Amino acid sequence: MIFCMRIFCLFALLFLQFYTPQQANAQHKWKVQDTLFVMYPNGCQFYKWPDVKADKYFTFVRSSKVILLDARPQSPLMQVDGVWGYLRLVRWESYIGYAFDGFLTSLYVCKFENCRTIADALDWYNLREFSQETLLDCRPNEKENTPADKQLYPSCDSVEIGWKMGVRYKAYRSPTKFSEVFTVPHTSVQEVLLWSKLLYKELFSVSLQNPTEKLEMEKEDEIIKQKFNYSYDLSGKINYFTLDYKSYEKESSRLVSDFYIEIRSNSKKWIEVSVERNYHNQIVIKTN
Repeated sequence: MIFCMRIFCLFALLFLQFYTPQQANAQHKWKVQDTLFVMYPNGCQFYKWPDVKADKYFTFVRSSKVILLDARPQSPLMQVDGVWGYLRLVRWESYIGYAFDGFLTSLYVCKFENCRTIADALDWYNLREFSQETLLDCRPNEKENTPADKQLYPSCDSVEIGWKMGVRYKAYRSPTKFSEVFTVPHTSVQEVLLWSKLLYKELFSVSLQNPTEKLEMEKEDEIIKQKFNYSYDLSGKINYFTLDYKSYEKESSRLVSDFYIEIRSNSKKWIEVSVERNYHNQIVIKTN
């Protein structure tokens, strides 16, 4: 056992010795003149110099667009609010300065708080290269013959869409169940997690700075129970995340809805995300 521990420690030291900031950021394929979006809601600063202690122009609001002026990191690898990244040279309108790339993404960031689905974020003219949908159970003159429990108005049961940059989106929708699997290339679990946090209200309590395993919240008419799983690589960066989210009716303790998301690295080239959502709505008859 002691010998195994020594071997593990030696491996870890060798990894850290040869681990470079360039390797840490190798998943990004950002190029000069790429448009990047601010996805951190209240802390993405716009610095005048490549130093977090430097004077600032201002703090970016979420969904701000900046233009990347240099593909190379402009600072050592650092951690801000639990997020890993570098300072990057960017331009916003006529201003040139530095922004922390842990709060930036090449994926579109919705401008409105009600933009809460992955389709809303991906279906945008600057990101979408093509869209090809295969609709099932919605063919003309045939919906009347579709069983009532299979119908979904006004959408269809199955959708398959192809996106720019190799993103593939498959979904199944029904009145009580929703599931989807999508892959995002040239990114990281951290970036996709922060991005997804803007899309799904169930991820509101996720924190890379203060991660927790369980969280229970009580609202006026419901109780919410959440189970988190954060996993990290040897460099301290998150490489796997899950959330199991359940909502219960406060008075009867009846399960109203449940949500599950898994974000994991399939390889060094892409991130895979699985989302499942179920609604357990039913008619409740009360007697005096």
